[in-house]
Amino acid sequence: MVAPVAILIFVFSTGILKIIMLAITGFTVLSTTPVMLAIIQENAKHNPSAANGLFMMISFAVRSIAVVLAGIIGDLAGLENMFIVSAVIGFTAIPFLLKLGIKIKH
Repeated sequence: MVAPVAILIFVFSTGILKIIMLAITGFTVLSTTPVMLAIIQENAKHNPSAANGLFMMISFAVRSIAVVLAGIIGDLAGLENMFIVSAVIGFTAIPFLLKLGIKIKH
């Protein structure tokens, strides 16, 4: 949830804050993959290597398509609008995350 907020702040800020928000966005967007891999490894008891490979294949394909779509949106509507669209798409993931029902252990 940090990444969409950081993207929006990045778009509407200037100077050093813009650079800080870009760094935060990069760290938060890239930090999800190891977490998802850990969840997959926990749930794939019988074939963890196959599940890991399948996840990596799907992840590579989806990210490749996302880069192309971001480029198309950037060309048609401008890079600022592309970042805003990306943030809005990021916010649409929140209801799905809430449906996961993962409880934090203390």
